[in-house]
Amino acid sequence: MSITINSEKLDAIVKIIELNDDLIQYDYKQKENQILIPKSMVEKISTHMLKIDIKESDFKEAIKLSIKRGFELSNNDIVISKNGEFFIKLYEKIHKHQINEKDKNTIVSRYNGINEEELQLFYDDFFAQSENKKFFVLIAKEFVNTYLKSKKITNEVYEKNVFSYIHMIVFKRLVDIYDNSDGFFTGFAGYIFRIHFKEVFEHIADLILDEIAISNNTIIEFLKYYSQDVIVVAAKKYQVPSLESKDGLRWNVGSMLSITKIYIKSKKMIQSLQQESINLNKQVQKSYIGNLTPLEYQTAQIQKRQNFDNDIAHHNKKLKRYVDLLSHINNQEQRSKMKKDIHTLKDTVTRLLQEKKNLSEDSIDKAALSQYTRLQKEIDSISRQLKREQRVIAQNKNSYQSIRESLIKALISKKQLL
Repeated sequence: MSITINSEKLDAIVKIIELNDDLIQYDYKQKENQILIPKSMVEKISTHMLKIDIKESDFKEAIKLSIKRGFELSNNDIVISKNGEFFIKLYEKIHKHQINEKDKNTIVSRYNGINEEELQLFYDDFFAQSENKKFFVLIAKEFVNTYLKSKKITNEVYEKNVFSYIHMIVFKRLVDIYDNSDGFFTGFAGYIFRIHFKEVFEHIADLILDEIAISNNTIIEFLKYYSQDVIVVAAKKYQVPSLESKDGLRWNVGSMLSITKIYIKSKKMIQSLQQESINLNKQVQKSYIGNLTPLEYQTAQIQKRQNFDNDIAHHNKKLKRYVDLLSHINNQEQRSKMKKDIHTLKDTVTRLLQEKKNLSEDSIDKAALSQYTRLQKEIDSISRQLKREQRVIAQNKNSYQSIRESLIKALISKKQLL
């Protein structure tokens, strides 16, 4: 998006940047050519822009223009917006070669003429982060959903355009992430597609296998192409990429279907069961009393009651013996001592009886125990189901991996003229 801001307003924004120089992080990530404009400063600039009547929809572009003017940036320098912050990447001289008209849309123009070393530096500093680990999964999903499922492109169109389609999707997503559509990102899109080339097609293959597992006829028809061996186009014979694994095993759609359906069904079932088990275990955790399960707590309570019964019986037996002895003691001093002992024993029995009563009142609720037992049975049942599904996965893993491997190989290949 390109906007026009009069020089006076632009200078006012530049002044805000100059006045808040202490907020700017120079040498960002210990790199002399990198500068960070943090959120706190962006918020100050945005607040000021409201006062000078700049539309909120133009804020980002206005900040970029002011940054370029305030830092006296060259056309080579890059300003990107990400997560509410602005980053400046300074390039005194980007090594960029001119692309001849005849080389446009060919491998020569893959990086838009930008030196690979420059792209590597940007990749290391701004892209190779954990937050981007799902980036190529999303690229693959968009490609499959748009071109294979929605537009239903032919195999001929696929072979001619698959790389440019993916490059375009990568570029659009980079623009969304960095809020920058400069020519640099055209080259950068090509660069990261190349270094993650196999990863992208692994994800595409996985999505295609997911689709044939649910009998998606469009995808099944698309895959039948790879079982034709030799085709004739315009009176010329072509060798079609085959679904052949590195050990020489060849697959066709028919042989792929049954194994893929079984494998993916079990895989998805395992994921579902694991999530269900996690949810049930969370419910079980809520029923814990201290660090004990309701069943452990109940067992502990039973043992405590048994201990009280044993202690009460022991003290009652001792009390009876003391009472019997008292009738045979004539010495007053001994009788007085015996009476004190009897009184102490009675107090002890009374205390134990009360503590036992309190323990009984503190017993676990039967409904809670019943719920815990039910949840535990469900968890045990899920565990048995998981083992069954895991055996299915183990039995079909080698065949599925062979299918996947052969599909990836076919997807990145093109028919060859015989």
